[in-house]
Amino acid sequence: MNSTTKPCYSCDNGTMRLTNLRGRVFDYRDEPALEFDEDLEVLACDNPHCRELRLGGERTTRVNAVLERLRLAKKQEAALHFMETAEREFPEIPRALWEDTFGLSRGYLSRIASGKRQPDTALEMLLEGFAHHPRLVLSLVKAAGRLPSQLDEALVRRHGERWLLPV
Repeated sequence: MNSTTKPCYSCDNGTMRLTNLRGRVFDYRDEPALEFDEDLEVLACDNPHCRELRLGGERTTRVNAVLERLRLAKKQEAALHFMETAEREFPEIPRALWEDTFGLSRGYLSRIASGKRQPDTALEMLLEGFAHHPRLVLSLVKAAGRLPSQLDEALVRRHGERWLLPV
């Protein structure tokens, strides 16, 4: 053992070695699979079943700052995906009607997209779900009795009476 390797205090099977975190995937707060995108060397266990990290002081602060930045970017990306899909699939529907549909205050989607606000996890999942499957999400919103008649009518005009997917 040298000064950059030590036995792992967590699993007793691996060795703590200086390792660059770039590319390592973390589950952080409410976001799974955030890929660390900066170079930062820390002591990490080389046992693939352990992967314990030894952090402290400035390194802890830096890891948290990077993961928080990635978390917020993912939330912002969900709003941007939603707006791109809504504008592409339903160009005649104003953003304010989407905000009413999802129980958001006027301008909230723009504030999320600009990074001034962040959606909670449930809203993020709804927005990302809509971006991938808009008809399914709208079918579920309608089944829950929350689809405004103005949006329903616009969708029927654009896509016909059978725009809904069976739920």
